[in-house]
Amino acid sequence: MFKIKSSATSDTRKIDGLMNRLTSLNKYEVEYGYFEGDTHNESGLDIAHLATMLNYGTDNIIARPFMDLAGDMVERHFDIDNQWKRDIWRYLGGLGQIKTILAQFGRIGEIYVQASIDTGDWEDNVEWWKQAKFEKYGSSAPLIASQDLYNSVEVKVVKIGN
Repeated sequence: MFKIKSSATSDTRKIDGLMNRLTSLNKYEVEYGYFEGDTHNESGLDIAHLATMLNYGTDNIIARPFMDLAGDMVERHFDIDNQWKRDIWRYLGGLGQIKTILAQFGRIGEIYVQASIDTGDWEDNVEWWKQAKFEKYGSSAPLIASQDLYNSVEVKVVKIGN
């Protein structure tokens, strides 16, 4: 006669870790662009306000929707490139930190803002302003002559609700 004995054990640490990582996905978000309180060096204006005026235009400023273009580029990037999904799965599997991954995603947004400034088919500045920009910076390219907008794009990973 044979006697069979079995036992089952359970270790829920990995499941708990996965659940904590899933929860953390809803605690943070990434923002890219220009933020209130930062100053545009050339004009002294709040750079977020200036970027909004340049993007949408005003009575005195020609609309150059570079942020809208960048947003479209970012959306297309994440629709086509599936690397972000692999990054999230690796994170859920225990690799990396959520803030680091989100900062990488934000960097993609930063790159596309700069690309939209570089490559947008923007209406030229009026002639007198074009000449003044060229004399001061050696370039009169709309949005990029002083490099302030280009170099001021930022990425922030923020806790949701703060």
